[in-house]
Amino acid sequence: MTTLALGLLLLAILVVEVALHILAAMRSPDDAKAPQDERERLVALKAKRPAFFVLMVSAFFSIATVHVSGHFRLGQGLVANGILFSMWLGELTNYGAQLYYYRRGT
Repeated sequence: MTTLALGLLLLAILVVEVALHILAAMRSPDDAKAPQDERERLVALKAKRPAFFVLMVSAFFSIATVHVSGHFRLGQGLVANGILFSMWLGELTNYGAQLYYYRRGT
């Protein structure tokens, strides 16, 4: 059941992200074609650090659940779902950090 829920969550995130990108490109087509300036590249680069940290820590903890539980058959699906959740959490952190840095004016 959790695999189905996680799959639906990933599908929903994908659909919402594509729809928002299309909406943003339709509202300002000139901005969609413009290359990134120095500030946008700096913000994207600075946002990767906390996102990578969250990804690595949460992936480590999801892998560690196998060793804590002691049941490898039970842990395979749990590790897979945990790593997918880690990827989602890392991307969420990346977007949140980008918003933070844009608002802060970095």
